[in-house]
Amino acid sequence: AVGDNGTYAVAHRNPEAKFAVDIYDSSFRHVERIFRESYVSGLALDKSGDYVAVLTSRFDNWNVSSEVSILRVGEEEMRSVSLGSRLPIFCRYLKNGNLAIVCDTAVVILSENGSTVTDIPLGSMTLAKFHVSDHLIALVCSENVLGNENRIVVYNAVGNAMFTSVLDGKISGVTASDVYDCVYISRDSSIERISADEKQDVQFSGNMIQVCEINGRVLLCFPGSAFAVDFEN
Repeated sequence: AVGDNGTYAVAHRNPEAKFAVDIYDSSFRHVERIFRESYVSGLALDKSGDYVAVLTSRFDNWNVSSEVSILRVGEEEMRSVSLGSRLPIFCRYLKNGNLAIVCDTAVVILSENGSTVTDIPLGSMTLAKFHVSDHLIALVCSENVLGNENRIVVYNAVGNAMFTSVLDGKISGVTASDVYDCVYISRDSSIERISADEKQDVQFSGNMIQVCEINGRVLLCFPGSAFAVDFEN
């Protein structure tokens, strides 16, 4: 995990505990070490690099117990918030300071002080893919076992649903915009831009490996090449 000020955190195995999280400043100086006795599944630093969030899960036979721990860098007191039996997959601090946590069966958003802003269960939907940008949380959920009926659900930084779209066919990836209220859906030979008001698509050939958004422009990356796509705004 990397903060905008250059602070970064690395999780690794440690002989003194199951895991350790080391925090470094922008000059690569070691700042702090956090020991965790549970498995670490995710890290996030806020934009200023002042707060670090650590996702952990403990497995006891078939039972899972998960939590997120929030620490102000340089201080000893750590706040832990239980996630119950849900398995946390990813976390990221959003532009408004909230912490977004994607779990296997829910999306949880916490405020800077660790209080719950919203807790969104996925219900019967199965999470297939996701992406979290500065202000959007985009989920691709499969509605059947074949994975060819998909529901796209997009939430804003406080957990309000922005829009939902149902798409047929295989989806290879989703990218939430950092600039606009839209998402980019990757398929084998096309990319679709979807918002609450419209859908646009661009066809391509070749093995696309990544979709990037740079200052509102979309860059499609292929082995050995890349090109920009301009959508109407």
